[in-house]
Amino acid sequence: MKKAATLLAVLLLVAVHRPLVLRLGIAVANHRSEAREVKAGFRPEFDVPSGWSPVIRTDMDDAWKHDGAAGLNYFVIGDYVAPLADAPAQLDPGARRYQAWFGVYVVDLDPEKTDLEHLGPRIKGFLESDQRRWLKTMGDPDPQAEVVHAKQTGTLAVLGQDAPLFEGDVATHSTLSVASTTMAKVLGMPPEARWRGDLSPFHPMALEGFATAHVDREHHALLVIYGAGAGFRRGERDVHTYPALRDELLGMARSVRLRSR
Repeated sequence: MKKAATLLAVLLLVAVHRPLVLRLGIAVANHRSEAREVKAGFRPEFDVPSGWSPVIRTDMDDAWKHDGAAGLNYFVIGDYVAPLADAPAQLDPGARRYQAWFGVYVVDLDPEKTDLEHLGPRIKGFLESDQRRWLKTMGDPDPQAEVVHAKQTGTLAVLGQDAPLFEGDVATHSTLSVASTTMAKVLGMPPEARWRGDLSPFHPMALEGFATAHVDREHHALLVIYGAGAGFRRGERDVHTYPALRDELLGMARSVRLRSR
């Protein structure tokens, strides 16, 4: 009886302790892509400030199949602000890191095609395909993602080189909804009463942020480093989180380094 009570208590804790559930899910996802990283021979690492999740690694072959590319994605999302929070900041429209991302794509390259001029147009496709897959995973019935404008705003020191820094918007949808998919249920959503009055499920928004790239010729890989906040209309006001997150996101980009496997 005592063992049964203990097991029930553990199951109850797991059920309500969403940060723990997320971390268990990350461990599973990272294990699934472990062999792929070992084969690549390296992994990108970066500093993760407080407020972000642990690093998640996912295989991108399916997402990028129509782009004719394969690789891995290393990324973080806005974390839970408290152990018993009903949703992570990523899904809380009142949070600073709502719909925010930071990550690094590691894209397998043809050794003969490693110039950024050739690769630039493809990066747009990687970003769009990734976002559409995420929306589908979260239950969006009509996943949309399109880079609507981007321009070079300067350079960024990445892995010892000055890389072109592009900033712009991706017109897309939020993943806020009444949880209907496994992923959405695992992450958790804020109660509808907290947002239904001035937001709709999968409401239109823009991912406002940056992307930069580095070619690693030793490993025949393209590294695309990206970060974004959210731009959307809530009731009668416009919300833009990227300006407040920009310095933090760029700092994370500057911290990217490679570790051999």
